[in-house]
Amino acid sequence: LPSGLKSLQCSQSGVNAPQHLPQLPNGLKYLYCTMFQIDSLPQHLPDSLVSLSCGMNSISTLPTLPNKLENLECNWNIFTNLPPLPPSLKTLYCNTSRSLTALPSLPNGLKKLTVSSSFISCIPSLPNSLTYIDILNNPISCLPNYLPIMGATYFTYPLCTPNNTLTNPNGCERANGI
Repeated sequence: LPSGLKSLQCSQSGVNAPQHLPQLPNGLKYLYCTMFQIDSLPQHLPDSLVSLSCGMNSISTLPTLPNKLENLECNWNIFTNLPPLPPSLKTLYCNTSRSLTALPSLPNGLKKLTVSSSFISCIPSLPNSLTYIDILNNPISCLPNYLPIMGATYFTYPLCTPNNTLTNPNGCERANGI
């Protein structure tokens, strides 16, 4: 790939798609490889990457995410968890990932969280910065905290209470200070 490449879109590939992407140039800012039939991403993503869209593939593990990453779209993959999320992340769109069972800590500046229709049983503390949230259709039994943006649907979930197997059968944590 050219060393000066800033954006790479390799989506909706045909039958002869590679299973892996080549090493990416250091200055790459945008990577879109949705429906590309890949099973992995390069071990080292460029530090300059601000947007990664890798949904609808067969990726089982995400590499360490760059510190400047602001947008992560990784829906319809087969990983069971995500790596630590960078503090710069603003959007996490990872719904319908039927193997996804857990989320790492969410960055304080996160604006949009969409992880519906997965297998997540415990939601980490929700940052006050969220302006949109969709965590429905997961086997969660309680929430770590409530936010003003949450609609009535979310208030049907009790707050997580440690050691209460009736309302918190998964042993989820409650947010500090609640």
